[in-house]
Amino acid sequence: MITYQTLTRDQIESVADFIAALNQDRSEQSGWLGTSQEEIIDALSTLPYIPFEDSHIAAYENGHLVGVFGYFGFPEKGVIRLIGPHVKHPAWLEVTQNLWERLLDTVPAGITTVKGFCDSQNQKCLDFFTGLGMTQYNAEAMMRLNRDLYTPVERNTDPAVAVVEYTQDYESGFRAIHPEFAHTSAQEILGRLSDTKKLFLVTEHGQVRGYTYVETYLETGKSDVVYLLVDEQSRNKRYGSLLMMHVIEWSFAKPMITEVILSVRPENPARRLYLRLGFVEENLICALEKEL
Repeated sequence: MITYQTLTRDQIESVADFIAALNQDRSEQSGWLGTSQEEIIDALSTLPYIPFEDSHIAAYENGHLVGVFGYFGFPEKGVIRLIGPHVKHPAWLEVTQNLWERLLDTVPAGITTVKGFCDSQNQKCLDFFTGLGMTQYNAEAMMRLNRDLYTPVERNTDPAVAVVEYTQDYESGFRAIHPEFAHTSAQEILGRLSDTKKLFLVTEHGQVRGYTYVETYLETGKSDVVYLLVDEQSRNKRYGSLLMMHVIEWSFAKPMITEVILSVRPENPARRLYLRLGFVEENLICALEKEL
């Protein structure tokens, strides 16, 4: 018999282990979490606005975890981003549907839009989302650069241009160019900064022209480039290249970091930069949405 329950914070580790095992297989990968237990624990432990224990439902059969479905909420924007479904059971659709119906009961009032994510090879998840009435609005290729494949390219020689680590002096410049509707707000990024989560800026005569935000996971040897953005008026000046080279070299200066990862839309011109720097494409994550 399958039972369903709201998860508690002390179950994050076992949930992360379950999700990490499924996400090793592209035909099972859903949501936007990584493939290692450490990355997933970090993500689930720091969900803003709506904590893990208020936003995740699990399915158990004979005491064994067989499914997890949750979300990352943005109440002020009226949006939730689904985490999952992560289900391993012969009756995949039935378990997933039951998790979804119970998950809906936890969604706060005022949420108007739900977004879901899965690998392009996870056909059962794509079918489930489309069965809910979701339509695809985006797709992003996941790319990876191994330390051994990186060859530094030419450096900036313009004394007016510099790549610097964020300080409060640059706060207004950073906020001015960070997209208003990005899935992580400027305030959230600034609140996350630490020894392993860094914000680097490219400046011209002291003015912020672009930035990159990177999260490192020493346990798994990865640096994740979460954002790379150059102000529209400052593009085609190789500022994106400067930022990426800085992040790559900052990452690989740590002996335990062996690869840099990121995601990019296939049609994004930045993809050519990543390929030139040695990144290789691994998979394609589809994004779908619907109004509740």
